[in-house]
Amino acid sequence: MTKIVIPYVNDNEILELREALFGLPVVFWKDTHRIGSDLAYQTLWHKYPKDDIIILHADMLPMPNDKYNEWYYDLINYANKYPEAGIFGTTLLYPAKDDNDNYYIQHAGGRFENGEAIHFGGGLELFSARTVRSLESDTRKYDRLREVAWVTFGGVYIRRTVLDSLPTFDPSYFWTYYRDVDYCLAASKLGYKIYQTPIQLLHFEGRDNKRLMSPDKREQMDLNYRIFIEKWGSDLEKYNIDRVVDEKETNIKESAT
Repeated sequence: MTKIVIPYVNDNEILELREALFGLPVVFWKDTHRIGSDLAYQTLWHKYPKDDIIILHADMLPMPNDKYNEWYYDLINYANKYPEAGIFGTTLLYPAKDDNDNYYIQHAGGRFENGEAIHFGGGLELFSARTVRSLESDTRKYDRLREVAWVTFGGVYIRRTVLDSLPTFDPSYFWTYYRDVDYCLAASKLGYKIYQTPIQLLHFEGRDNKRLMSPDKREQMDLNYRIFIEKWGSDLEKYNIDRVVDEKETNIKESAT
């Protein structure tokens, strides 16, 4: 079975998502002790030891035209069709559009640039309305299944075999940031592929860890980067992959017909 797990902090923040996912095998878990998203994911995948796990954030929603949660079934279909991959990411879109009515991309897989983990997409801080780099519109550039270096742990499918092989995040890291990137590289080292799917979800990015940012948390984020570079720095280029897996496939439904 494939279980959707969603940690959250405030009951009000999941009202819309709870309604949108009605009928799916989903677990909402309140982080009453504020252990943070990553350790919440870890707690939940241990709680359901026989299931593959899909992690969603409390600030995500299916696309407006996806009334029947096709994203969920499509993601399972990808996992069934490509057994060589252990982790599957989804394409996350900001709820903001360009002048041509295209959504901006928040995440379409990850890469490394000068030792730093960088999203394909990103650059917009919705909660502050600030851009930190040029934004990328969704012009269907990423409509192929791709092997990538890493995917963010929101809208992500992780096989139970991976979770059994890597039951915890590396405890060397503090709080959050870089744990998901590290986990993807550890899975790759074990021989699993990391695939980025063209399945789309909206990510409002307003009820996540950025709200909790403080000078102490910023310092921990910097420490995590140094830990990450010390651990993986000499091997990053080996894992810095961005390749189309199947040129013929633009949609899992098309490939199945």
